[in-house]
Amino acid sequence: MKNDFLANISHELRTPLNGIIGMLSILENLDLQQEERYFLSLAQESSQQLFEVIRDLLDFSQLDSGALGLKNEVFDLSEALHMGAGLLAAQAKEKGLELETSIHFTYPWYLGDRSRILQIIVNLLSNAVKYSDSGTIRLEAGDREGLEIRVIDEGIGIPESQQEEIFASFHQLESPYNKRVRGVGLGLAIVAELLKLMKGSISVESKEGQGSCFTVHLPDNFRKQTTESFVEEGPSIPADKIGGKILIVEDEAINRIYLSKMLSGHGFSIVEATDGHQAVERCVAESPDLVLMDISLPRLNGIEATREIHGMGKYRNLPIIALTAHAHTDDIDTFLKAGMSRVITKPVKEASLLESLSEYLKT
Repeated sequence: MKNDFLANISHELRTPLNGIIGMLSILENLDLQQEERYFLSLAQESSQQLFEVIRDLLDFSQLDSGALGLKNEVFDLSEALHMGAGLLAAQAKEKGLELETSIHFTYPWYLGDRSRILQIIVNLLSNAVKYSDSGTIRLEAGDREGLEIRVIDEGIGIPESQQEEIFASFHQLESPYNKRVRGVGLGLAIVAELLKLMKGSISVESKEGQGSCFTVHLPDNFRKQTTESFVEEGPSIPADKIGGKILIVEDEAINRIYLSKMLSGHGFSIVEATDGHQAVERCVAESPDLVLMDISLPRLNGIEATREIHGMGKYRNLPIIALTAHAHTDDIDTFLKAGMSRVITKPVKEASLLESLSEYLKT
């Protein structure tokens, strides 16, 4: 019941958040005064913080129920770590912190889930930035006993009495009445659980007032000496090289406005539908090149509409991408089995959506 509740709450929060982030994205492209742009940046930062809380709640519910699966792909571990540092560079600079990296692997190719390892590094670096007011944050990685990654900061440190508790769910260093940083206390718990799934581990050394060192160990047997397991996918297509007619199926007016405005700005022709029955009718009348399909729709839901569209011989291979606030692993599997080409969870990021479209549409 708890896991279902968290998944449902996540869905109900993601849907309006997608509209908020979408409208803010549209505002960003308008001719704003300096003060207006400053207020916009604050709203975007707040929406991003809310999204992170929602994501953590969903990840926690999936980990707690054993429903979170991991991908197995060969990737450059060094590149992923540098990417993680790059994502926190601006935030560190804003606080006057130095962010340094020292990453040296004999063989950087690793078989595992790149996005989850990136999530681990971003969580650890984000904590280091949050709990540091000055000094240097270091990301170190290399071949020691297995593969070892360390995040070292000169921040407030962790009292010895709390060091065994910080990886527990909902644990926070500070009293809720004296909090300096935001969060629900799930970041380190998620990191520990993800590493357990990966057969890895995490430990901490810290002195109060002198900083902390978090050490991640990854299993060495998943390291690769070559990139032979890479699947050749071909070059990606830039957004300005794609086009076509897209049917947007979405019952929330704000989300339709955002998607239509954003995609028409990239040269796409847009057709809209507000429920599943209308989606089927629009396919017959308009012959779109691709469908962006919400799942929770009145009259006929997105799964049923997808099956009806693909059931018409002419459209059996029509790409249908789910845009949904249902982000649980079981839900995503259901959508893919129903015939959807891909699942993109809300809030939708413009760059990610365009990258997905580029795989299905060409001028």
